[in-house]
Amino acid sequence: MELSALLGLPEGLELLTVGELTATVLVEVCSHRFTSPCPHCGTPSDRVHSYYTRTVADVPCAGRQVRSTLQVRTFRCTNSACPRKVFTERFPDYLRPWARKTIRLVEEMTSLGLAIGGRGTATVAPALGVPVSDQTVLRLLAMYPEPVAAPVTVLGGDDCAFRRGRSYGTILLNLEAHRVLDLLPDRSQLSFALWLHQPPEVRLISRDRGGDYAAGAALGAPPAEQIADRFHLLQNAGEVLERCLTRHHAALTQAAHALAPEDAAPRTTKRTPAEARRTQERRGRRQANYEQVGALHQQGVSSVQIAKQVRLARGTVLK
Repeated sequence: MELSALLGLPEGLELLTVGELTATVLVEVCSHRFTSPCPHCGTPSDRVHSYYTRTVADVPCAGRQVRSTLQVRTFRCTNSACPRKVFTERFPDYLRPWARKTIRLVEEMTSLGLAIGGRGTATVAPALGVPVSDQTVLRLLAMYPEPVAAPVTVLGGDDCAFRRGRSYGTILLNLEAHRVLDLLPDRSQLSFALWLHQPPEVRLISRDRGGDYAAGAALGAPPAEQIADRFHLLQNAGEVLERCLTRHHAALTQAAHALAPEDAAPRTTKRTPAEARRTQERRGRRQANYEQVGALHQQGVSSVQIAKQVRLARGTVLK
């Protein structure tokens, strides 16, 4: 196998020399094409104007970096009507204009970035012989063409935090393709309903149990079937089970004593003084909040204002 084929050199490029350093392979490449088309008007030209060299990074070899020195020519455009008088020859299958990495190296880093993200690529790539920063990977991903949007038949919707505790929006996902579709600026039913008018093929909507999403789905896609997502189903089932077990705590304790062996010693958990003190402090804070909420309610203050003053959730105030 020729070394030019191993290096992935396209037709028109010729390998001159291969050198070797401790951790780097040095490759010298030149072009042997007689003419080159003008990138502006497309007219072929064989009038060489000057020469210069470009140093670019290529795909690593055996874990070592590969640096290619490319001898490049500039040509004079022979078309008198073309505004471009001098141009540099192009290598569309090997190197983009002004690039410092070969096309195949860019494709490999982009594939890594799509799989493990910017920081993951910056961590893994040096071990493969490609030192790169996470910002470079993110820049390559930003230039990556967006995939063709597939029809959305199973839509997932949930709230997301742009700034936790202050700003929230809605994240929409294609649950069949496992892709994020869009981010809505708020959690209102109107925004959700307006977005649902875009893909009319949605037939199944997985959402949390919030009323705004239910109303938005019914308004924007009436034929679609709405289901509760698995996370909120399990969360709600766990909360109901916990409340049920709490109400029957005494019966559960009696059942545990009845099933325990007669000779088994009773198990007691001894708390330290610090733990007892923290428990007492938490109980005191809860009691103070309860009394303050009750007093404000007796004064006719609304639940929203009470929640702001006491710094509790409105649902906790109502409960």
